Amino acid sequence: MRFFTTNRFLICVLFFACSTEGREAGEEEDDEAVCSRTVPEEEAPSIECESLGLGAEYDGCSGANLACGPVIGCTNQRNEDIAGKVETEYRGPDASFEPPQTLLPPMGTPIVGWGSGWFARGDGTEATGSCSLPALHNIMGAALTMRQFGQADWCGACAEVVGRSGQRVRVMIIDQCAGCADGGLDLPSGEDSPYRMLNLPGNPDVCRTGLQPIEWRIVPCETDGGVIVHYTEGFNQWTPAIQIRNHRLPIVRVDDFVEGQWREIDREAHNQYYLTPRSDSQAQPLIIRVTAIDGSQISGTFPPFEAGMNYETRHQF
Repeated sequence: MRFFTTNRFLICVLFFACSTEGREAGEEEDDEAVCSRTVPEEEAPSIECESLGLGAEYDGCSGANLACGPVIGCTNQRNEDIAGKVETEYRGPDASFEPPQTLLPPMGTPIVGWGSGWFARGDGTEATGSCSLPALHNIMGAALTMRQFGQADWCGACAEVVGRSGQRVRVMIIDQCAGCADGGLDLPSGEDSPYRMLNLPGNPDVCRTGLQPIEWRIVPCETDGGVIVHYTEGFNQWTPAIQIRNHRLPIVRVDDFVEGQWREIDREAHNQYYLTPRSDSQAQPLIIRVTAIDGSQISGTFPPFEAGMNYETRHQF
């Protein structure tokens, strides 16, 4: 991301359409002359509908949320082979549960910021960034500023974004952005991309910085099937590592049951959980508990570790 120091360039950051009309070949650009506003400066992006609910009844793709208009990016279709389903126990939301604090406001809180269009991954064809999730289907990825990305705090969470066009787009957090400002999202660009759809019709590119005003908030994902526990490649039965995928709500905690007690496992920056090392000569089943942002939990006994396997739980948050 480039940083400008002159007042002329700072003024240009706020503008949305650039024109070269009337400029002679080789003529030096006058930035104030070539940038023109298409909307009043005081006009802010907003989500006018208040029908969004974040409880179990939420259905952003086909329910009451559609009173605000259609949402692009539903449903998140999983993209991995399943080795089997695991019988699990489910405990519902806990009203007294307090999720860990992060540098993003609570889930569902509107965030006003800037949307950039540098992000090129997350279209279902390539690897998907710092969260090391599989390539996405039907939903595109987005990146948080490095500070707000934290310790992969929001990997796999979904965000609903609205821009000046009025279009609403669903994206999944899958990476971090070194050049983004807090409150912003780096969005996929190009044809039929969130960056293009959110901008004003007829003005696909914003002036100079590539930034456009957006409003967004973390919302439940629309998922197929149950939560998936992925056994990470490159690890073994003595040093197992897992990743939690296909979850409707953001994940805030993973516990590993070892030697008769639950042990909380730290989340690594690349969205992996390194389980407690084992000393058994033979591979043993993994007993895992996953906690979502509302305090609900899924727990179960999973097959012995074998790198690359995916196991689907019987439940979803």
